[in-house]
Amino acid sequence: MKNKIITNDNDKIGIVLYGCNKTNNSLNLKNIYVMQKLDIPDATTIKGFQSHIDSFSEDFGSAAQNASSPLFEALWTCHQEFKSVEKQSFTKRIFLFTDEDSPGTEAE
Repeated sequence: MKNKIITNDNDKIGIVLYGCNKTNNSLNLKNIYVMQKLDIPDATTIKGFQSHIDSFSEDFGSAAQNASSPLFEALWTCHQEFKSVEKQSFTKRIFLFTDEDSPGTEAE
């Protein structure tokens, strides 16, 4: 985020957590938390995000395997975030980080 502020002040960044214990999204899909709406990052956003790094597991945790949402719901939430931004030309990208070997597949 710090690099985005310096290199291109028009880029927007959002943070969506998938498979966590909390729910916060416009579609009310379980275990998907929109931590940062798609917006231009600023110092306050970065400080807020950094405050969660040390206590991330306690703040957001990990949903039980049988309680987590399908991957397509996380992608649908990202799609909704892209739609919420006014029409303008910008590149849409999703960076998905997970500790799941096969995200979106059911555990056997």
